[in-house]
Formats: sequence, C-alpha cells, structure tokens
Amino acid sequence: MLVIADDDDLPWAQQVLANAQRCAAERGFRVSQLQPRRHRYHLDVEILSCNLFLRVVPGNSAPPEPTGPIAPDRL
Repeated sequence: MLVIADDDDLPWAQQVLANAQRCAAERGFRVSQLQPRRHRYHLDVEILSCNLFLRVVPGNSAPPEPTGPIAPDRL
C-alpha cells in the first residue's frame, strides 16, 4: 500500500500518482484498489492523498537487484 498525493487542485500531484501507477505496472504490479482523497495534510499548503493498493501480477518475478535509497538531492 502506498499513501500518495491525490489532489485534483494540484497538477503535480496527479502526475505523481500517474507515474506511481505506471512504475508499478512496469514492475509487474497492478492497482487492486484506490481510496481517493483519503487523507488531508496541512503543510505549507493543504494537500490531499490517497491509499493506493498494489498486487503482484501472477508470474511476476522479483527485480534483479534491490533498489537503493533515494538520493538526498531528489528528496
């Protein structure tokens, strides 16, 4: 399960959600459930997020190498 931005008023949030779904599909996962606009955060701006549930596609194998941590300049 991912908790990820899902805010119709923020175009970048919709792009992040689309990218996450595409990335999951490319790695052999499918979206099994999406609970939209489930959480509300009050940061510098108010942001909504969703719960994105993924399931492995039958026959999917693990990636050849584990991924590493995100580089600090990408955070």
